[in-house]
Amino acid sequence: MTHVLLTGATGALGAAILEGLLARDDTAVSLLLRGPDDAAVARRCDELLDGLLGPEGAAAAESRVRAVRGDITHERLGLEPAAHDGLAERCTHVVHCAAQIRMNLPREAARAAAVDGTAHVLDFARAVRNLRKLEVVSTIGVGGRLPEVPEEWLDRPRAFHNTYEEAKAEAETLLRRAADELPLTVHRPSMVVGDSRTGRVRAFQVFYHLCEFLAGVRSRGLVPRLGDARVDTVPMDWFVRTVLWSLDHADAAGHVLHECAGPEAILLRELQPLVRERFRAAGLSVPLLLPLPAWSFRLLLGPLTLVAPPKLQRALKTAPVFLDYLEERRLFRTERTRELLAADGLELPPPAAYLPVVIDYYLQRRPARRGST
Repeated sequence: MTHVLLTGATGALGAAILEGLLARDDTAVSLLLRGPDDAAVARRCDELLDGLLGPEGAAAAESRVRAVRGDITHERLGLEPAAHDGLAERCTHVVHCAAQIRMNLPREAARAAAVDGTAHVLDFARAVRNLRKLEVVSTIGVGGRLPEVPEEWLDRPRAFHNTYEEAKAEAETLLRRAADELPLTVHRPSMVVGDSRTGRVRAFQVFYHLCEFLAGVRSRGLVPRLGDARVDTVPMDWFVRTVLWSLDHADAAGHVLHECAGPEAILLRELQPLVRERFRAAGLSVPLLLPLPAWSFRLLLGPLTLVAPPKLQRALKTAPVFLDYLEERRLFRTERTRELLAADGLELPPPAAYLPVVIDYYLQRRPARRGST
């Protein structure tokens, strides 16, 4: 029996990985969940399973899921010694995808989540007696402002866009040191969006905010000129399959996998008309676009934010994050990863094949926003 310790199960990636694990009849999962007491953690676990699998599916999977109250930012994962040792005795695999994905956290807060959390997961993995594999979800953002990010450990000096990237890069330094003693694989996904077949995703994150900006509905039609900028996306179901593939392959230990579209990433000037088309198909009005140079768009953000409704103000404050990436041309190398995965038929679908489904799923569930045109 495979027994997996999974961190970050309540997040979008972790929940999808949990669902994939539970589709395997020979797999049991312990979920490390935060909470004030065991009863609260049990409720979180029940709600998570109900939301993912429905009441019947949750009941069928219940015997293979155990909620464990803990916290990756604490030593021994916040577990009492007996609970820590018992979990280390049961586990055969660890999947670590807990993360704090806010880009603008103070440096120490970002480090507590990424660096301290990774250090504590590594300490736990060293205590597991029968550890067969450790999967760690990082981010392609560890490349920072490098114009080209290779599929290998990075030790060269580089600048970062934000504290999230910086802290994740520091966490990878710990992983590199541990790679000689632990059977670990590092995953560097780009922007993970919804399921390629249904569009389903647990939480609407960065890509969906970007779609709102591209449609013009968050800035009253004012948009930056897009030029040759690209957005690198991969569908959730494909990403989960790569993690589960790696979990089963001892020979993937030591590899850094780039779950990215790479040179096939979609141009924003191609994504924008697709987004606006899907908005219209959903019966939503989109404003006439007024493209501006990025520098002038930045200047207008301040006044526009002041007169916008509160919800729109919060959205507009995220625009500088997009602009920062928009002004760069970067390439994520994917050749080694593609070769490894292709041998088992894990081909990445092209963005044009799944993004319409992903956008439609979002629009069917998109809350009405005051200030949208």
